[in-house]
Amino acid sequence: MHLMERLEPGHYVGIDPNEWLREAAFRRSEIRTLVGAKQPVFLSNYEFDASSTGRKFDFVLSHSILSHAAHHQLPLFLKNVGAVLSEPGQIFASLYLAEGNPHGNVGTKDRKDSMDTEWVYPGVSFFTHDTVQQEAAKAGLTAVHRPDLTEWFVKVRPGELHDWFQFQLRPPA
Repeated sequence: MHLMERLEPGHYVGIDPNEWLREAAFRRSEIRTLVGAKQPVFLSNYEFDASSTGRKFDFVLSHSILSHAAHHQLPLFLKNVGAVLSEPGQIFASLYLAEGNPHGNVGTKDRKDSMDTEWVYPGVSFFTHDTVQQEAAKAGLTAVHRPDLTEWFVKVRPGELHDWFQFQLRPPA
């Protein structure tokens, strides 16, 4: 089942830095039919900026986007997605931790950020737990590592080795 099947028409905005991947998915007739019925808005940009929609979002799901992001794109994602997040909206995002995880993500040899300067595809990029926390704080967000979501995804889809984080706007001091 696709996530869009659960949403009301017109209540979905997708941002993807690689329009060609989305176009490849649209070649499947069931995807074209679903998109036609659900009327999503799709944006293509490497800055993850949805401000042009004029909307605030209660829920943001980012699956396997940050796992390919260049190092400079993590702060862009957190800043720009945080800017359109409603109070008390939530962001759930997957990425690969440089430290690895017990489900098969071996991480990097040196346990440091991969420091990629460009989008990495079909390969993957890595961020340390500290980098995720620091960049979230700079963007005014809290970040909670959610290994329970990694465990759930691995059970449902073996090979889904992403590490998951939950982000929310930081409460005012």
